[in-house]
Amino acid sequence: MNMELPIPNTHTALLEFFRGLADVRRLQIAGRLAAGSCSVEQLAEQLGQSPQEIRQQMFSLEHAGLVSGPDGSAQTYRLRLDYVHALANQILAHERTTVPPEAVAGDFERKVLREFLPFMPLIRLPYTGALKS
Repeated sequence: MNMELPIPNTHTALLEFFRGLADVRRLQIAGRLAAGSCSVEQLAEQLGQSPQEIRQQMFSLEHAGLVSGPDGSAQTYRLRLDYVHALANQILAHERTTVPPEAVAGDFERKVLREFLPFMPLIRLPYTGALKS
């Protein structure tokens, strides 16, 4: 698998990735395809949907770069793990933001904030206490 796929605009690719998975039916399809290639008819039968519904969802998944197909005489689709890995590698390849060390509790929190605040420095953490009723 090619893990160095060029992804011209990472932010657009991420947006399309999450849009592609923003539906429970598409999540089910992606989950099934993670186990191996499958035809529209097999997906419809296994997921309890019509082939037409599956085809509509496959269009969104293809547009997001998450699946490819139909391939071969069996007309199967497959999950594009190479693209998912390449997108993840590109996102995690470089540092984006400086997060003040005192602002977060640990390494995980710093990593999350660096990745999700790429254009502005963190000034302070939002209020995380319980809301008053």
